[in-house]
Amino acid sequence: MEHSSKIEQIAEKPFFVLWRHGDVEAIYMDPAESASSANLKRGLASLFQYRTLDDEVRQRDASGFCDVTYLMSRDNVIEKRKTACTHGILPPSKQHPNPIFAVRLESYRNSKYVLTQSLLPERVNDYEGHKMTLVSKPDIGTSVVSERTLEQTVEAISATAIQANSAKQAVMLLKPEYKETDIELQPMLATCPDTGCPTVNLSVFSILCLFQFFSLLSNDGDR
Repeated sequence: MEHSSKIEQIAEKPFFVLWRHGDVEAIYMDPAESASSANLKRGLASLFQYRTLDDEVRQRDASGFCDVTYLMSRDNVIEKRKTACTHGILPPSKQHPNPIFAVRLESYRNSKYVLTQSLLPERVNDYEGHKMTLVSKPDIGTSVVSERTLEQTVEAISATAIQANSAKQAVMLLKPEYKETDIELQPMLATCPDTGCPTVNLSVFSILCLFQFFSLLSNDGDR
């Protein structure tokens, strides 16, 4: 099945980042931006948050508040690892009342920064993965893995200087409708059919029905 991509539509709307000394201090976007598009841009903005020396800090970005370790592996190359991330905006995770369906979540968030002589990002490779398994049966589960690459272009970029007293005022001059927004990922409403969203109980019931159906077919074939 062929799916259309909305990446080109997302690129049509710029967003602004106040970036100072390796920290993202503010993000400005169009309030009409869709949740998925805005979250993608939050993730991109988070890639610009880094340190140029070995360090262990607590930082806030699209992943929430995380324990972040920076390690300079070689000249102008920084390894970044985020752990123990907690979200203050997303709703708390729900636990199934039946312990048979209890799950364990394991995540990793690692980035590699190649910096220029001016210690600006020349290329960023970002890797993120989440694996969810059943506590009662660890060989059953699902995983999601993503890889992003942010690379400096060789094309010359022309820009016009804006005279303003603050970054917020500069954004208002460029895009009056833009507002400052939170860097943490925002909840995305699930899209379900008219019959409603599928539940775990309904999925298990459907699987049991299939087993019974194929069992009946097998019995009929043996007769």
